[in-house]
Amino acid sequence: MKKRFFLSLALVSLLVFTGCYSLSTYQNADTIREGKFAGGLGIGVLQFADPDTDGGALLDTNEFMDDYQMMELFLRYGLTENMDMGFKIYSTNLSMDWKWRFIDLGIFRVASDIGGVYSNFFGLTGWAVYGNLIFDIRPVDAISLYFGPKYQYVSYGFTDDIDVVPQHYYGGFVGFKFQLGAIALMPEVAFYKVAMNAEDINASTDDGFLFQPGVAIQFGF
Repeated sequence: MKKRFFLSLALVSLLVFTGCYSLSTYQNADTIREGKFAGGLGIGVLQFADPDTDGGALLDTNEFMDDYQMMELFLRYGLTENMDMGFKIYSTNLSMDWKWRFIDLGIFRVASDIGGVYSNFFGLTGWAVYGNLIFDIRPVDAISLYFGPKYQYVSYGFTDDIDVVPQHYYGGFVGFKFQLGAIALMPEVAFYKVAMNAEDINASTDDGFLFQPGVAIQFGF
């Protein structure tokens, strides 16, 4: 029954939801126990906004364009006490990441996370790599606040076209993790600037903003 349920969700995420790259993190500095698995489902909305027309690269809420619904299925596996790896599928994208928790002071923890994404969507193919730091404050065992910076490089183009469109996404995320036994709830918000060229990152010629609120539920098993 559980297997059929997850297969149905995977089919829905492939056929119904968008093929754009997700910017979610949906994890704090926790790592899955060695040899154990955890999986879950995340749902969010990816929104894009053009920079302000005066060249100041300011977010204008009146210029929000299409909203892209994101449903993500993810699975994580514990490698060691402080390392785990994960897989994520959403639409026609498949991603894989590796996380290392290198600071654990109980109430305060820090982890690094690096990963890659492959996409193939009706002739539009591409790949992405990303890296982020996850800072985690846990005042009590059942609640933690996590946040951090994240950078993602995206390269995509049509299969019958030699032109490749590179993009730099740089920004960050903030979220909460509420642990309820074997179930965790993670509301999260991510915000990124977009630059077509590395030279544009610190200039006023940014190519827009990305904003992705969402929530994930994780099951340990």
